[in-house]
Amino acid sequence: MPANYDPLAQRRPFFLDPPVWEALERRMQLTPRQAAIMKLVLRGCSDKQIAAELQCAIPTVRTHLTRLFTRLDVSDRVDLILYAFAEAQRYWQEGGIHHPR
Repeated sequence: MPANYDPLAQRRPFFLDPPVWEALERRMQLTPRQAAIMKLVLRGCSDKQIAAELQCAIPTVRTHLTRLFTRLDVSDRVDLILYAFAEAQRYWQEGGIHHPR
C-alpha cells in the first residue's frame, strides 16, 4: 500500500450513503461515538487514523470498538463490515432506499 494512501479519500462504501447510513444507525441503536467509529472502520481506517480523526487516544478507540463488537455480536472489523452490509441488504428488502448503482 502506498505511503500516501488515505482511505478517507476513497469512495465510501454504498452503505455509508446518507439515507442508508441514517437507517442503519437507527436500526443498530448506536451511540454517536460508536456511529462515528463504525463509519471510520467501514472506510478502512486503522485505530491510529480513527484516533487522529476523532481526537482521542488509541486505547479509547479500542475500548469503543470492543463495546461496539459486543453490542452488535461481531468478533472483528471484517464481521462488522459484513454486518453493516447485511443490515443494508435487509433495509432494502424491507422497502428502504434503493441504491442507484
